[in-house]
Amino acid sequence: GQPRSHRQALPYPEERLHECLGRSWRTDTDSPIVQIASQALRELGTSGRQTGWDAACEGGFIARHHGTSTIILGPGDITGQAHQPDENVEISQLATAAQAYVLTALRLAGAAQPTKQHQPHSSGSA
Repeated sequence: GQPRSHRQALPYPEERLHECLGRSWRTDTDSPIVQIASQALRELGTSGRQTGWDAACEGGFIARHHGTSTIILGPGDITGQAHQPDENVEISQLATAAQAYVLTALRLAGAAQPTKQHQPHSSGSA
């Protein structure tokens, strides 16, 4: 079949998409997703530090359109590496991010409790 144009794929006018993506948003640091993700990251050996970010992404749309607390969480350095010609992340950072996603999702669903002795999975080289 014919590929759909982006205008056909959107459930709302294109102007609305630009309006949603162009605005910033803030998630309260006391929000369960912020607290749970930060705790998971600390257990995995990172700082779990919470910061602001001053660039556009889908997070603002998700927060507004779906009315949900939203965070941006991923491996690497978003301000120094993302969308650069030499963009890359270390495999260990990717493994830590994947583990943080799983722990955060399970805890949000009520299926896993925080542990004080969780050992990060060590990854070999690819």
